[in-house]
Amino acid sequence: MNKLFLIIICLFLISKASNAQQSLPVLYGDRMQELMDKIRPKEEAPKAKAKPESLSTSLLKYAKTLVGVPYKYASNNPKIGFDCSGFVNYVFKKIGVNVPRSSAAFKYAGTPTKLSKVKAGDLLLFTGSNANNRQIGHVGIVYKVTNKGIKFIHASSTRSKGVVISDLDAHYKKRFMQGVSILE
Repeated sequence: MNKLFLIIICLFLISKASNAQQSLPVLYGDRMQELMDKIRPKEEAPKAKAKPESLSTSLLKYAKTLVGVPYKYASNNPKIGFDCSGFVNYVFKKIGVNVPRSSAAFKYAGTPTKLSKVKAGDLLLFTGSNANNRQIGHVGIVYKVTNKGIKFIHASSTRSKGVVISDLDAHYKKRFMQGVSILE
């Protein structure tokens, strides 16, 4: 009889245990879901894709990193310095755009643009340091156009002797020859 009693008790306990397992999700379903929500990582809203940077923005960002490189006649090597056209040539090549190597040749590159229509990334062509000689001898890249004026980045052989950002002041306006749009 002891054996029979033990078997009945075991069957009873097994039955209770299986009923308990079956009823757990029903009894604790809401609570279980609540706990799962707390530990499960929340789905993030899809992020908006960043707009690709424009060529002119890339050009100007890179050009700005070269501010302070010294002036070196006939060079387009940042390790030793730049002349004006070497600087422009080097920066444009870095963004995958081929442009001339001499400042005079820029007159025939891209689209001629009036000074009142230039935008960031366009080129400004100037006479050389002698404003009376009306031949192109200097080139720079328009850095910023605001209602206060135009700033451009270039390798200057005078003043600070190197890559600088300058205002298009009276000195440069007197020497201005034409604007050129390369990146349209």
